[in-house]
Amino acid sequence: MTPRHRRSALVPLLAVVLLLLVAAGCSERGPEPPVPAEAEVAVEAEAAVVDAPDASLLALVVTPGAVERRVSVWQDRADDSAWTLALTDDSYATRRLLDVPAGTQVAALGAGRYALREGWDGARLRVVGADPAADVAVRLGGRPGPLAAGEALLVRGDPGRLRLIGVAADGRAHPVPAPKGLHEVGGRGVVIDGLALAGPTAYHRSDDGGATWQRSLLGEGSGFLAMRVPGAVPVVLEGSDGATLFPLVAVWRAGAPWTRTAIHPGGRAHLTTTGGWVGADGVVRVLATRWDARETSGRSGVWRVVGDRLEHVASDQPRVTDVPEAAPLIVEPGARPAVWVAGTPGTAWRSQDDGAHWTRFATR
Repeated sequence: MTPRHRRSALVPLLAVVLLLLVAAGCSERGPEPPVPAEAEVAVEAEAAVVDAPDASLLALVVTPGAVERRVSVWQDRADDSAWTLALTDDSYATRRLLDVPAGTQVAALGAGRYALREGWDGARLRVVGADPAADVAVRLGGRPGPLAAGEALLVRGDPGRLRLIGVAADGRAHPVPAPKGLHEVGGRGVVIDGLALAGPTAYHRSDDGGATWQRSLLGEGSGFLAMRVPGAVPVVLEGSDGATLFPLVAVWRAGAPWTRTAIHPGGRAHLTTTGGWVGADGVVRVLATRWDARETSGRSGVWRVVGDRLEHVASDQPRVTDVPEAAPLIVEPGARPAVWVAGTPGTAWRSQDDGAHWTRFATR
């Protein structure tokens, strides 16, 4: 056979070898990288939201009596349609990330479990934990009944037409009796309180899980902008309309009857607040800013409400507390209430002495 004939005979053989190599996924660049599993892609996307330098910490939920067990709620600044939960049982040494619809409410149960109302409309309810083995579907049914010890309170509906739901750790749930007209509501154990803002502003409170309710009218005539203050003694902050921030004008304290104290900032200054709490000494504290007449500068921080004036409280973390955006993330009830505020991205600060000293905690 001539060299030319031998070369012609090799062509079909080389073609077969090339086809086999291509079929096996081989090339000069080596094997193609594996395609990530859907679960891995989801975890990476969730982490991208939570760990982003400019991620927004929307809320923090702490298991009563176990601060190492908590949930932080995050929003991607570029997309407000979905939120991500970061759940932990060990102060974020480990964590579980969970995507949820925007508007999701998280309420602590116990033993590291949490009740979720997913989305603003609350179309889905479930119980979750840092360990996925804790997840159970919620079964809502039965007649309305008071919130029992150990149950979490979830809220459905639009302001003015809120409906309350009690959820147990095993997923059983039931409606909780509530007065009509509530615009916002909260719970601490079996104590539930809320505000109705249509018409005269009214404060509603139940000390037995909703079995019975007490209604207190705050003033007469039209209602006003109002904010509840967590604490052993019912307190409501009164604001004026027409501002993005909450303009603090008066403090209402429970009694027979309730008393209203107008707050005087002095001069032509005015006050705004992001929230407050009732301290261990029974004195109201607020995170607030006293703005000058031109609204170009102000003094922010923790303030004690003393009579009709505010007294500034020295904080050992002024970069955290003495800024206009400082706001209570959560107030843990108790003889010594614990207040949390957001810090630099990935952190929150907790005070157990009414805002004087703060301890840093991880949030992701």
